Amino acid sequence: MDWDRQLAVADSLEGLDHLEVWLEWIPESRVELRSVQRILDGRKVTFHGPFVGMSLVSPWDELRQISEARIARACEVASSCGARSVTVHSGSTFFTTNHSQALDWLASSLERLTKDLDSIDLLIENMMRRAGVMYEPVVAVNDMRSLIERYPDVRFTLDVGHAIQSGLDPGGMLSAIGSSLSNIHLHDGISAGQAHLELGAGELDLDQFVQDLVRSDYRGLLSLEVLTVEALIRSWEVLETVYSRRM
Repeated sequence: MDWDRQLAVADSLEGLDHLEVWLEWIPESRVELRSVQRILDGRKVTFHGPFVGMSLVSPWDELRQISEARIARACEVASSCGARSVTVHSGSTFFTTNHSQALDWLASSLERLTKDLDSIDLLIENMMRRAGVMYEPVVAVNDMRSLIERYPDVRFTLDVGHAIQSGLDPGGMLSAIGSSLSNIHLHDGISAGQAHLELGAGELDLDQFVQDLVRSDYRGLLSLEVLTVEALIRSWEVLETVYSRRM
């Protein structure tokens, strides 16, 4: 019922191209799967895979294996709903883990996961830079390039808000990695602060980013990733205004 309510709001947005479905809960039975398929029937969808409690870069083999299994199952569900891509996180690792080792683990997981995926792309999302006992290995352009060296077929989701949180220029990342991008998570953010804010509530220069986007000739997905229905509606209006100024 909640999905139906959210979809009704999405359907009110003029020019909507696709939906991104966060699948933290994975259907366990045929009945549950059919319910998801019914709700999404006839819609162009992409999926965000589960990530809570998971890691493809953990020092623990067992956690990496469990995480791979959950992602594989999420990809099966996504494919059955007609999705062509699934965005996933690398997950975090302990601060003593060598960065190169973490990327090796991630590349190996991606290679295993994608060898059986004929009709769906698995996309790695850049995360925010963290300080403390845990970190994510894919934050900046150099991390992405290092992953490409290990697994040339890797595809990415550029998360704009996470880039801002990390003090990075999302437009520069778009320019540097554009040929490997399939999705963009668009939301506002604050350096060393929050992300997933509605457009205009943070530090994103949206006009400049849209200009960078148009110049890049990017042809992948652009997905608003804010946290409330109200923020979605307001962000949609802001985005329409910015694009209209370029017409």
